[in-house]
Amino acid sequence: LRKEDMDRAKRQAEEEKYEKMKAKQREEANKLELKRKQEEARRTKQFQQHNQRYTKRFSACFYRSHANKQFHTSIILGKAEAKLAAQALAAVLRLRPEELEYFTQIDTPLMRVAKSHEYRESRRAEEKANVLKKQEEQRRKAEILEKKQKQQEEDRKRETKADHRRVNSAFLDRLEASASGRMPHPEAQTRESSDDDEPHRPGFSASRLDSEEGDESDPLWTLMKLQNHFPNYEREVLEDILEQCN
Repeated sequence: LRKEDMDRAKRQAEEEKYEKMKAKQREEANKLELKRKQEEARRTKQFQQHNQRYTKRFSACFYRSHANKQFHTSIILGKAEAKLAAQALAAVLRLRPEELEYFTQIDTPLMRVAKSHEYRESRRAEEKANVLKKQEEQRRKAEILEKKQKQQEEDRKRETKADHRRVNSAFLDRLEASASGRMPHPEAQTRESSDDDEPHRPGFSASRLDSEEGDESDPLWTLMKLQNHFPNYEREVLEDILEQCN
């Protein structure tokens, strides 16, 4: 019985030793695997950097050569055409976005032409905006000047009309004064003498003309007043006087 216990303890000790050895080997294997993966990742990264560096160098050389050969034909290209050409070339070379950005920033004749074209376009847009601003300002000034001229024209018309009224009134006053010195006033004449000389027009008596309010600027009204005050004058003579006065 003691021998069996000793054998069991011996086997258990051996198994524990074997398990410890297996755990140690497993730990060493994991360390080696981790170290191998780290080394592989470092070599891959180094290779990628080396590959990118040489790809950029090759792309720059190829692009410079291609741009120098096509410089005279690409002088008319703008920014959009240059960008499309760069993207097409980048697609052929299988460049990534960051490589394409570096690729388009290379100082080549085509890039200089594209930058010059972009500067000219911005200057042209700025000049166009300034011209539109000046045109808008001139249009606004023209509208203000037109309104001012219309107001001045209306003021002149009113002043001219008022002057005509004053001249007509002064002329009629002088004509009445001169007529009252040579012949009797029409109101002092009798109905018989008026009928003998020239009959009164119906509806235009002196009392009615004096009582009604007429517009002095109306030629017909002025003519009727003259006919009322000067019945001995012909209608044509009075119309000629009014025309000369106006």
